[in-house]
Amino acid sequence: MEERLPGLKQRLLMMPAPQLEISATDLRQRIAQGRPIKYQTPEAVEHYISEHRLYGQRVEGKTAT
Repeated sequence: MEERLPGLKQRLLMMPAPQLEISATDLRQRIAQGRPIKYQTPEAVEHYISEHRLYGQRVEGKTAT
């Protein structure tokens, strides 16, 4: 990476953070059960799923028609 972007290493700050194991299957099940997926996906993805009524139920927990 340093070859392509010289000086990058000096400008980056690596911060420790917990890694979350998030399964697409688990997300689909949560949505189908009317459970929230907030903080598990980007907000834009959550809105897209809700707007298009994917996975059998809206993210807010309202059944798709």
